[in-house]
Amino acid sequence: MRNYLESCLRGYVLLSIKSEKAQRFFHLCGFHGLVLWNIDCVSDQYQAYLSVPDLRKLQPICRKTHTKIHILEKHGLPFFFYKNRKRKAFFVGIVLCMCLLYGFSTHIWQIQITGNHTNSTPAIRGYLDELEVFQGVQKNRLNCAKISAAIREEFQNITWVSTKIEGTKLLITVQENDIQAGTVKEDQAPSDLVAEHSGKIVSMVTRQGVPLKKPGDTCKKGETLVRGQVEIKNDSQEVVRYEYVDSDADVKIEYQLQYEDIFPLKYQERVYEKKEKHSYGLWLGNWRVFLGREQKAGKNQDSFTQWLPLGITKGFPIPVYLERRSLRSYQTVTRYYSEKEARQKASERLQNVFEKLLQDEIEIVQSNVKTTVNEKSCISSGKLTVREIAKKKVQIQDLSQPEQAAEEKADDLDGE
Repeated sequence: MRNYLESCLRGYVLLSIKSEKAQRFFHLCGFHGLVLWNIDCVSDQYQAYLSVPDLRKLQPICRKTHTKIHILEKHGLPFFFYKNRKRKAFFVGIVLCMCLLYGFSTHIWQIQITGNHTNSTPAIRGYLDELEVFQGVQKNRLNCAKISAAIREEFQNITWVSTKIEGTKLLITVQENDIQAGTVKEDQAPSDLVAEHSGKIVSMVTRQGVPLKKPGDTCKKGETLVRGQVEIKNDSQEVVRYEYVDSDADVKIEYQLQYEDIFPLKYQERVYEKKEKHSYGLWLGNWRVFLGREQKAGKNQDSFTQWLPLGITKGFPIPVYLERRSLRSYQTVTRYYSEKEARQKASERLQNVFEKLLQDEIEIVQSNVKTTVNEKSCISSGKLTVREIAKKKVQIQDLSQPEQAAEEKADDLDGE
């Protein structure tokens, strides 16, 4: 069978072939390069498909072999156009649709940013707006090399940026430095590292400054752990001057947190009905068109909205979205937690606290929390043993220098 797309573009027909010399007819068709496919024998005649250009070359062969042919079906683009030749609005719509797709293809309709962890996506998008890189901008106005260079210059901890255009999508891939630029600077203000909580020092690694504590010692809240005042001594072990630095150390402190959580056993729950009412809308950029009647949420109803992006391919998104709004009615019902459900919920709430502590880089060593359930409420209380690296710094205000011993003796002699 010939290429299907080529056959549709050129047009093809289904023929009914009736001949007393059918074998000679097919031999002559092959000799003259006429291709028939899907040949089938139906009672005393044959059926086969033939392209429209080859159909015009078939008449001499039919006269030689006394063959009668009859067109049963017509397929392909030429017959479609001829059949719909009076539908001018249809063809105008096709042309307008092609023009619209071409217009869409010359703009950027989606900006995708990947690889960023420290710098948030809204922050990078905000800077792209300053560069006049936004959804809907023309592709010929963009310079990928300049965009990459500008992002690297604006965000100091971004070491590598790749910007490329795929269809109507702008792909920006960044790579950030694990150690943020500017974390350690020589010109930072001198400071002391102090304890934020009272507890026990578990480990201590000092990179800059003078440690005043060691592992195993206890500390109080606000007590200095690493001093930013470094003594410079001479050969006689006399203090010549002070070097003031920004103290830098990893001091892990173990301390206890008081935990208490109370919630009532009585609560309100929404019970939704199975039936839903749907309404649809079409978004074209910032323009919205409702497909049917718009439905708004009333009393004891919740509205759920979904936006389905429409695109030709993954790399060719267009600013057209299908909106689906669902309305669900509900009834508010009063319920009570059982003792088992209450304890499970208390455990989930405690687990949420654990996750928040871990996000704040606080290590949980031990949990001693007990849960009790009475007639009205569920009470969880106890202590959590945690470990945290001290991060609080206090700037040194007094930057005075000690007087040298030689100067002191000279002053004493002058006085005598």
